[in-house]
Amino acid sequence: MADIFFTSPQHKVRFLTAMQQIGKIYAGKLDPEYGAALYVLTSSGGTWQKASDYVSRGGIKFEELLAEVDWSGGYRALIRLAGNLFNDQTTCSPVDLMGLDDRNFQVAMTTFQIRRVSLPLSEIASQAEQKPAKRCDHCHKETTTLYDLTPAELSDGIMLIRVCDDCYKDAARELEADGYNLDLGRSE
Repeated sequence: MADIFFTSPQHKVRFLTAMQQIGKIYAGKLDPEYGAALYVLTSSGGTWQKASDYVSRGGIKFEELLAEVDWSGGYRALIRLAGNLFNDQTTCSPVDLMGLDDRNFQVAMTTFQIRRVSLPLSEIASQAEQKPAKRCDHCHKETTTLYDLTPAELSDGIMLIRVCDDCYKDAARELEADGYNLDLGRSE
């Protein structure tokens, strides 16, 4: 399978944490319906903050989420796509996705990848290991020094988050705002 696109290191943390918290990982593989839906809903901190109350182990209330929360046109299309791929609760035409910006269009395409297969967690972990040793996970620029911002509660080898000097403060602030404790350390 191709690399899974994450909008930021925080997206990856939110996504995997949500999947673990609601118990939708079976035998080391992501539940494809929940995986596709939660991938969209965790793509930004603001979206997840608004959507998380509508998500449980027993389901995702997409109709209520769309009716009760004010969404931009782009996020409304992404959330309808997530609801459609989750259990056909909502309708979403491919034409609805044509108006997305590049980042959100990539989120939509990646959602199809996640929904199509039962993605193994090891594939996400190996994706982090296969990246060039000196590439920032936040801005994707090559650099000589990286900092490890992997939250302590997720330091079980599922993922690594490495950022450059330029991204360090913003990435750390975003992770801490999402409630993660950071065990900060410099990496090669």
